[in-house]
Parts: sequence; C-alpha cells; structure tokens
Amino acid sequence: MNIDTPHVSENGSVVSIPAGYFPSRNSDIRINISVETQLFGRSYRDILTVLTNYRHAYNFKFTGFNDISIEELAATCNLSLEQAHAAKQREASEPLTWLDTEDAFAQFKLLLEEKGLVTTIKSAKKMVERLKPQVWDILEDVLFPD
Repeated sequence: MNIDTPHVSENGSVVSIPAGYFPSRNSDIRINISVETQLFGRSYRDILTVLTNYRHAYNFKFTGFNDISIEELAATCNLSLEQAHAAKQREASEPLTWLDTEDAFAQFKLLLEEKGLVTTIKSAKKMVERLKPQVWDILEDVLFPD
C-alpha cells in the first residue's frame, strides 16, 4: 500500500510497521516485504481453514471475501478494481455475509469462539483488551511515537 508510517488495519487485528521504524521487541513479529506485521489473533490461512471446516461439517451458508472475485467485490461494494484487489489482501480477518438462519448463526458464533475467533468488532475489541503486555507496548509505539 506504500504507507510509510505505522498503521492499524482489518478492524484492529493487524498493526503494520515499516521495517526499521521501531526496533523489534517481539518474536511474534514477522517480516512481510518491507513491513513488520503484528497479528492480534489467528492468521488469515487459519481463519479460512476454520471457516471451510465449519461450512462443510455444519452446512453453514455464508459468503466471504475469499469466495468472490475481485470483480464481484468491486461491484458489490462500489469499489474500483484496484480498491477491491487491495481489500482482498487479508492478513487476519475474513468479512462475510451470513446467508443462513439466526439459529445457525448462534451455533456458528459459539463454534468460532471455541477457536478464539469472533464475529463482530465489539467482540474483537474485548479480545484485544485481554492481550499480552508486549502487544500494548507495540500499540503504544504506533499510536504515540516519540
């Protein structure tokens, strides 16, 4: 995205810091091209695996970003193809549209919670509030640089 300052994305589940912006203090940080990325939860691959398994095991009906093309996303969300392509570059979240019953959604939410996943930003906020102290140190550096 060519952002040269630290930034938070995917509804707070990812903090990206340009390489060398701060000295690395956390072994959980991984290098992604020239950006250090701290995930605050499961990786995108892990999330897709959980969703795929639950979709098949329980026959849940939903559509996620991974299920649709860039063109479909652009048309659905009124984005340019470039914006839709950028939106599909996920690290730690999978937006989805629920197409099943409310009862099925209640079951789905419970199953996700068992795997440490949540379905709303409010629930994610509660998870972030319980993070390890070193995560708060990183966020403090991003939000309040010297």
